[in-house]
Amino acid sequence: MVNYKEIKRKLLKKIEMLSRSELSKFKVLTMSDFILDHILFIDDFDYFLREVKRIYKQGGGDLPAIRQTIQRGGCSANTASGLSALGIDTYFIGRTNLFGKKLLEFFLGEKNVNIKNLKTDGNLSLMTIFEIGKEKINVMVGDPDSLSPLGYKDITSSDRKLLHSCNLVGISGWAMNRSGTDLAKGVFNFAKKVNTLTYLDTADPSFRLEEIKDLYEYVISNKNLDILSINENELNYYSSFISTKDSNLNILEKGVLLKKNISAKIDIHTSLYSASLDGDEVYIMPAFKVNIKRTTGAGDMFNSGNILGYLLKLEPLERLQFANAMAGCFISSNIPLPPNIKDIYNFINNTPFKPLKGEIVG
Repeated sequence: MVNYKEIKRKLLKKIEMLSRSELSKFKVLTMSDFILDHILFIDDFDYFLREVKRIYKQGGGDLPAIRQTIQRGGCSANTASGLSALGIDTYFIGRTNLFGKKLLEFFLGEKNVNIKNLKTDGNLSLMTIFEIGKEKINVMVGDPDSLSPLGYKDITSSDRKLLHSCNLVGISGWAMNRSGTDLAKGVFNFAKKVNTLTYLDTADPSFRLEEIKDLYEYVISNKNLDILSINENELNYYSSFISTKDSNLNILEKGVLLKKNISAKIDIHTSLYSASLDGDEVYIMPAFKVNIKRTTGAGDMFNSGNILGYLLKLEPLERLQFANAMAGCFISSNIPLPPNIKDIYNFINNTPFKPLKGEIVG
């Protein structure tokens, strides 16, 4: 039986000993999506649908009393913000336009994320997000064509020089980048030549089903990928490429099946727990019990904490607990800002775990 409280005690002690100089020695590059998110908070989904239908039938009109906000979006940009908040020397490469650059200077520049290698010959990508009900289930309405593709052909010698100097390169938001497979394949191939860790979070691939096969063949199952970070939905798609007679596998069983067929470590994040699969080992860490204020960005914050855990060489369960805390602290905060190390320490110290169900641990 795993003693999660003892792991918490050890992790807190390690966090106490971290210094700013120790954290800032790490250098991480994230690619490639930045999106301007417009979020609508829908408390009563049925009421919302009735009112939209009513207004539509009457030929148009206003629907008041819907809380809304605009914030930084895009898996890579969010992850960069989280890493920088933790004190890591963080760089972001993406493609947007000059207005997008101004927005990034506001959203990331004030967080000390370096965007000197940003491409500004593209478009500003927009996303409308509905966060629905008490569970804050998010429905994202995006326009993938508005996000200018970034492929490996767009990576310059200056970009490669930066990549060479980094401890880790993370590519997130493959689903929104039409050249994402080409970018990941090329960047990870170069990264392994210069001994840089590689990290992938694809985001929801469901609207690019015809391209998942190439992503799996050239990136996910390629030995150049060190770490694959996914949620249960993404795992369902990638594990489907492996032949099995049993279609009733649970999430962890699908993870084990996928791990047997790829060399990368697999980190799975869900609302109840996170898990890490390394070789034949499976590590499970319960999520923290929090009052959820938002869900958009939770996976990106998990990745920020998870990446730092790898850089610090934390034990797998400590790393997962730290990553869970990063996500939990963010989604329960009144203000949607990435937590810093002090925030994480206080959160871990004062927040209980969610109970693990028997079918997860059994």
